[in-house]
Amino acid sequence: MEDCINASVECHRFVRLAHTALVENGIKQSVLIGRLVSVDESVRTPIHLLIELDDVNLIDYRGQDVAGVQD
Repeated sequence: MEDCINASVECHRFVRLAHTALVENGIKQSVLIGRLVSVDESVRTPIHLLIELDDVNLIDYRGQDVAGVQD
């Protein structure tokens, strides 16, 4: 997964790379599609992809950046 994390790609390409790596390692997951909306609702993404590993854990590549969330 480190290769995926360090890849210089956008969200949808990261999901493709990560999905492939997870499948190759026998890790069950689902790819989810939706939209991100910033807390103040000023930013909305047209499409956002993320990976659900189980009913609790998500892999959300750059979701906070897209939504404008700062640490």
